[in-house]
Amino acid sequence: MKRLFEGFKVAIIKSADLPDEEADAIATILQNHGVEYKIFGNDSPLQQLDLIEGEYSHIASNNIDFELYTFTQENMIPVVTSEFFHKTEEQNKTPPIRPYSPDPKHVLKDIHVCVGGLPVSDKEAIYGGVRALGGSFSETLNKFVTHLISIDTDEDACIAVYSLEECQIKVVLPDWIDDCLKLRKRLDETPYLLEEGESIDAKVEKLKELDIVSKDKNLIKAQKKFLNKKSFYLGEDLELTKRSRDVISSLIENSGGVINKSLTNAQCYLGKYREGEEYRSASRKGLHVGNLNWIYWMVEHQKYISPYKKLLHYPYVKHGMPQLKKFVITSTNYSGDVRIYVKSLVEALGAEFTTSLKQRNTHLITASETGSKYNAAKKWGGIAVVNHLWLEETYAAWDLKSVDNPRYSHYPRSLKMSDIAGETPLDMQVLKQFYEDGNSDFSANVIEDSEAEDSTADTILPSDVHRILTPKNPNDDNILSNKSEEDQESPLKENVETSKTPSKGSKKNSQAHESTPKPKSVNVSKISPPPVPTETPAAKSTISNNSSSTTPLSTTRPSSGRKAKDKAALKLHEDMEQLNWFQKHHKSKDIPLLPEEIEARKRKRAEELAEKEKRESRQSSKEKEDTPEKEEPVSKVKHEALPKAKKAKKTPSTPYNIIAIATGWELNFNRSDTQILSNLGITLHKEFKNNINAIIAPKFMRTEKFLTGLSYQLDYILSPTFLQEVLIKFKNDPNDVNSLPDISNFSIDVTNADSVKELTSISLTELMDRSKRRINSYDRIFHDMCFNITPKIPGGAAIVQKILKAHGANKISIVKTIKDMKNLKSLAKNPDGSYIMISNEKGFIDKFKTLIEGEEQPGRVIEWNWVINSIFHMEIDNTKNVLYSN
Repeated sequence: MKRLFEGFKVAIIKSADLPDEEADAIATILQNHGVEYKIFGNDSPLQQLDLIEGEYSHIASNNIDFELYTFTQENMIPVVTSEFFHKTEEQNKTPPIRPYSPDPKHVLKDIHVCVGGLPVSDKEAIYGGVRALGGSFSETLNKFVTHLISIDTDEDACIAVYSLEECQIKVVLPDWIDDCLKLRKRLDETPYLLEEGESIDAKVEKLKELDIVSKDKNLIKAQKKFLNKKSFYLGEDLELTKRSRDVISSLIENSGGVINKSLTNAQCYLGKYREGEEYRSASRKGLHVGNLNWIYWMVEHQKYISPYKKLLHYPYVKHGMPQLKKFVITSTNYSGDVRIYVKSLVEALGAEFTTSLKQRNTHLITASETGSKYNAAKKWGGIAVVNHLWLEETYAAWDLKSVDNPRYSHYPRSLKMSDIAGETPLDMQVLKQFYEDGNSDFSANVIEDSEAEDSTADTILPSDVHRILTPKNPNDDNILSNKSEEDQESPLKENVETSKTPSKGSKKNSQAHESTPKPKSVNVSKISPPPVPTETPAAKSTISNNSSSTTPLSTTRPSSGRKAKDKAALKLHEDMEQLNWFQKHHKSKDIPLLPEEIEARKRKRAEELAEKEKRESRQSSKEKEDTPEKEEPVSKVKHEALPKAKKAKKTPSTPYNIIAIATGWELNFNRSDTQILSNLGITLHKEFKNNINAIIAPKFMRTEKFLTGLSYQLDYILSPTFLQEVLIKFKNDPNDVNSLPDISNFSIDVTNADSVKELTSISLTELMDRSKRRINSYDRIFHDMCFNITPKIPGGAAIVQKILKAHGANKISIVKTIKDMKNLKSLAKNPDGSYIMISNEKGFIDKFKTLIEGEEQPGRVIEWNWVINSIFHMEIDNTKNVLYSN
């Protein structure tokens, strides 16, 4: 198994936003995992030579105000906030990098979209635009998706989302992304939300009346005009619908460019493929020829570059290079945008890219001679191991390079190969072969994919609608994947894939895309019942999209619409129950292991079986005593018995379902007691995990863990005496589950009611309910707010920063000295234009007042108790604990 932060070497850049305490906290995390790092500050800034010779793979910075930021972005070196390291350790796996960007231009960094049944060009425009603003996308509905983009509430993906009671995916109209792109701002989704059964036409009309973009026209005027009046012609082979054409046009025009309807008068040509009269004419005339990736890159980086500097900014060759058709390629030791870049290059060349290493793989692209994939490829033999220069130079020369060239197996100590990915430019002489003679039979329809699209996403939302099963490849039994690249906890390989509209067709078909109100919907596959885990690799079914089908759209949906929807929803719920089983129990069984790993797994499996036998024995004894009426399994209940999928519940297999964070008391149970609690459904953690649903504390407290814990979807806040009572009762009679204590008797509003009343005026139940509502509606108590905090704040700036972030704060600036407050630009500013400072230090407060009043800006100074009071009520009250407000 890949260890946490494997392959990382981190440059930590201190600043007012990343003070000494936070830098030390990151350093401690990295030290604990044996990761090399170096801290840079104002007295010793990071230089380009340091970055290259130091082989730094990642940069930790809470802002982009350092000299090398532009260099890092152009060379795809990940820059992440300090929160990335805390989250990685908390989750015990590496999360996607994009949500942790410190770049304020990345306004959609917390957004991960999936597009439903829209035409291909609309999907590409949305995906490209989302990435340009820092977001991510997937072709499948998975655990990372925050928004489903759709114009049809009856398509399968929407039905699935609406049917899941706890699903937090928002269904929105594509207009939301369009408007975010036009304003380069994350807009409130509420006006764009698409509710179940809602009329699309009525919703669109209402949006037109609101005219949201016009209200913020000043934002468009203020955008950087880096295209400097360059004129662009949109090629016919882009096959843009009216919607996608409008989106691309607005991106260009808002950036200072001009759309020209005549190729003759344009300076730049945008096309998809290296073929066609328009492409050849533009190339021969010396126009700048690029594709939509070129536009998206410039919008993201806010600067103009030549389309010939980056391999993937130029039109693709349709169908790729014939010599690479049979190549099956995977990669390792790359992260972030570099990994996406390598994947896109492979697909642009016409080869197959896999996230796992299998024995059918022909090539492994690696940045260094380390890692399980690298070791396995060398051990198996028959797999060419090369660096990414082999891919880049093959693509640039459009000629298959020999893998035996030492240049492609060279990993210099002084320079990380992944740090120079993307530096190979196109060869202008090579490009002439595609337009000088007028003949071009080559072809690779590729979109740049989003980080961890399939590789780190747990697929959800299964169904039996339109499924096409492909037999398992017998050569796939030996598979190796890196945890950071392919989430080994993913229960299934089947994906909910959006239907693919043919990329090329007649003019008539192209027009049909624009006029069809209900395009093809997301295909979903059926989950088979969870198999009993064995050491034999489980057979996997692969979903295939029948994109070549010529069946009319009207025939893809059963005629009994509502009945089919109800059936799909019910089946979906049952499948989700099975999926939960997978998420809890299933690991990657088909990964070839080293001998010591096999032995470790055998020991673990033996322990699990022994424990299972004990539980079954106890349960059997209980059943004999109680002889309850036999219940039919949920999966076999008739549809008529469960009219609504979301009402079906599975009987829990343990007396309790508690995953708790402990605070305010010493968690010192021995191994035996911990195992007993675990068998009864009680798991205790000293640090936060994703699925925390309880806090165990002696009273209602103001500790970091208690305050942070309220940012989770809690079901209980319990006294530690509950655990003691559980152990006592169980040890007295292990077979008498009915004698175990009632949870409600140990809620701290029962065991220590005074502590609750002292700190909040609402009930514990209401507090937890308010928190859940805020979490489910993406409206945490400090959502999108920005704070400025001073060093002597109670608890310390680093801890306060974590608490505020947990409750939705967007940016927290730590002001170390009064001298640092030179002007308001040095402070974090809220989206509404106001400034907030948390402080009880007179010098800082006086300086803040002077700046606010001098520049006539809204602002207020609040005490730490203002934050605590807000969290303990899940509501902001500006009538208390406010020291200054104008």
